[in-house]
Amino acid sequence: MKKLIILMCMLPHALFSQNSPKTGNFTIEIYGGIPNWANALIYPTIQKRFDNVENFGSKGSIWSYGGRISYFIQDRVSVGLDVNHEVSGCYFEYKKLEENTQIYIDFKADYTSRKTRFLLRTNFHVIKKENFDAYIGLGIGYKYVKRTFSATEPNFDDKKLNITGAIFPLTGRISFGTRYFFTNNIGIFTELGFFGGSLLQGGLTVKI
Repeated sequence: MKKLIILMCMLPHALFSQNSPKTGNFTIEIYGGIPNWANALIYPTIQKRFDNVENFGSKGSIWSYGGRISYFIQDRVSVGLDVNHEVSGCYFEYKKLEENTQIYIDFKADYTSRKTRFLLRTNFHVIKKENFDAYIGLGIGYKYVKRTFSATEPNFDDKKLNITGAIFPLTGRISFGTRYFFTNNIGIFTELGFFGGSLLQGGLTVKI
C-alpha cells in the first residue's frame, strides 16, 4: 500500500514536469503551414492572361502539411528529417474569338501541381529553458513535383500558365522557431521560415 501511494504521488510529476529535449531525446512533430505561395500569389494572376474568364478556382488550398523527426545529438544541437507536401494549381473556363467565324468558343483548362519536399535539417537551440526551446534551423534536400494538365483548346498556349519551365529539384530552408511543452512529453511549436515550405508553420510536438 505504501508503494502504491508513493507511485501515485510520483505520477503527476512524471506526466506534467516540464522539460525541453536534451541529448538522446527524439522529437516528432506534425504541422500545418500557411501560405501555400503558389495559390496565394501566382495562380490568382493567371486569369488576367485570358479573355472572358469564368468559374475560376484554385486547386488544393492555401495550406501545406508536413511532419518531422529530430534527434538531439547534443543539448543544443538536433538533426533530423522534415517532409512537407502541398497541392496548388487552378481550373477555369474562358471564351476565345475564332478569327474566321468571329464567334466566341468556350474552352476549359485544368492544372495541378503536387510538391513534396524532403529536407535534412539541423537545428541550433539557442535558448533552452525548463519548458521553452528556441532554435535556428537549416535544411537542404530534394523537391519532387508532379504536374497534371488538361485543356480543351487545341494548341493551347501553356506558357500563360508558367508551367513549361524546368523544375529545380533541390530545396532548402532557413527557419526560426520556438517550442513550449505543457507536459514532460507534449508541446506545441511555431516556426517562421524562408524557402522549402510555407512562411509560417505550427503544430504538435511529442518528445520521446
